Amino acid sequence: MKTEEFLAELNYLFCKTANRMPVIVEPQKIVYPQGEGDEEVAVLVIGDLQIGHKTPTTTMRIIANRMQRLTAKFIKIVRHHRKMYPVKRLEIFLLGDLIQSEDIGFKVGLDELEDVLMGQMFKGAIPILEQMLVDLSPHFDQIDVRTVSGNHGRLDRFHADTTNWDTIIYKILETRTGDFVNWHIEGHKFWQKVKIWRKTFLVVHGDQIRMWMNIPWYGITQRLMRWQGSLPGDKFHYMVMGHFHVISNFVWNDVQVFVNGCFVSDDQWVLKQIGMQSSTSQWAFGVHPRQGVTWRYQIGLD
Repeated sequence: MKTEEFLAELNYLFCKTANRMPVIVEPQKIVYPQGEGDEEVAVLVIGDLQIGHKTPTTTMRIIANRMQRLTAKFIKIVRHHRKMYPVKRLEIFLLGDLIQSEDIGFKVGLDELEDVLMGQMFKGAIPILEQMLVDLSPHFDQIDVRTVSGNHGRLDRFHADTTNWDTIIYKILETRTGDFVNWHIEGHKFWQKVKIWRKTFLVVHGDQIRMWMNIPWYGITQRLMRWQGSLPGDKFHYMVMGHFHVISNFVWNDVQVFVNGCFVSDDQWVLKQIGMQSSTSQWAFGVHPRQGVTWRYQIGLD
């Protein structure tokens, strides 16, 4: 099938499926009492849902439950911090790998596939992320979503590298929630720099980084140092990434690194490649106007 025919068929399937989706009404804002300290910005990091990846302890229904748990815990955390200072704005970093895809034999084992691509998107990723945004919206005056794409969303070698299912899902979510969420979708570069107050965050998925002796941290620090000198724009103070499904937080010279977890438990890839259990946790933290990242929480999803 030619690329033009493929895109035309894809557009038809999307329109047919999207027309069945209910209309979203912007939720009414909740007014919170705020503390008297310096205002901070809350950041929620979400990535590696890999919806459609079935394991003994992971299904689409379980991932949806884990997202609801993440949202509820995060709202509770922010509510406690508001007793000390205002938290009016929310930044969400979406790191990609929203779906597992259906590239059998390369990215996906047939025994691990719960649903085909359209099901992963329209029964999984889109409604799950959409509900998360609807649930968070009443609690913040402003929500900005920053996106990068992962490796599971890539098409085969006959398509452009920038054609990615993650980006397509982001675009659909933007049309659905753009009235109450500000979307900043990066559809061309593998990275995005985000300025919060005086600090710059480099957001990447992380599949560009190779492991050394099945350990990712050496590769992370080496690539961090190279990107600091090669990527255009301001020097970054923090790097936020996913991909390896093992959560961690460390400082290398003057850059702090947040490696995010995932939504998949009993992940065989992590056991095989790194020899560790997958971390079903996601990062959340606050950013102070002068001090940068202050509080941080590793929010467990189980």
